[in-house]
Amino acid sequence: MSVCSSRVTVRSAPGPLHPWQSITSDSGLVLHGPLDVACDAEALAVQFDRLDAVAGDDERTCFGSIDGSWTAMTLVERDGMGAGKALARLAEMPAVSDFISRLPTVVRSVHILRQSPRGLLDWHFETQAIHHEECRILVPIHAPAGAVTLLGHHAVAYAEGQPWAGDFSFPHRVENPGDRQRIVLLLDMPSSPALARLLPPGLGAEAERRAALATEACNALLAWRRDGQRADVLTPGTA
Repeated sequence: MSVCSSRVTVRSAPGPLHPWQSITSDSGLVLHGPLDVACDAEALAVQFDRLDAVAGDDERTCFGSIDGSWTAMTLVERDGMGAGKALARLAEMPAVSDFISRLPTVVRSVHILRQSPRGLLDWHFETQAIHHEECRILVPIHAPAGAVTLLGHHAVAYAEGQPWAGDFSFPHRVENPGDRQRIVLLLDMPSSPALARLLPPGLGAEAERRAALATEACNALLAWRRDGQRADVLTPGTA
């Protein structure tokens, strides 16, 4: 089944599903949704292209990638005090500053992520979700056809300029099978009731059951990675 709109395309992930994907398939949980905050897609793309042309290699980190297929430029870095410190390059992307000003919370970090053509960020999980202490917002800047985020049993593709959030405590995988680079703005910020009101209400619903299922899914992923060896056991607090 596939659900399409002008802002998002959602379809069932290709099968057969991994065990951690099957956990969400009959759960009824909302795993992702759009953020109701305006963002200027055209300005983001133009300003990124200009910045990308002049930024040096020393300004790009691998952001966890071993082969360099996933890199990042930092616009706001964590300052250790619960907020973020703006770096000089942020001034070259006023569309990002404008978007930040519309958010009802402080922003702790902002990165521009680049996934290379035919790039893959394999299954992993994080702690960011609106029902946890910190929420992660993504804004596609360049979204090639066919690029998707597999989140649980869904394959999701949001339109350029559409902010969205997901329950990233569940395993997810990012694919870019085409021949164009994929560029995404990533912002981390404290979760808050004001921020939650800008997201679909179901995204943070059933927090206890959600955390338990995320733990089960993450443990299934860890067991698969270790190919039958004993996996580290997670608790709902660390999923």
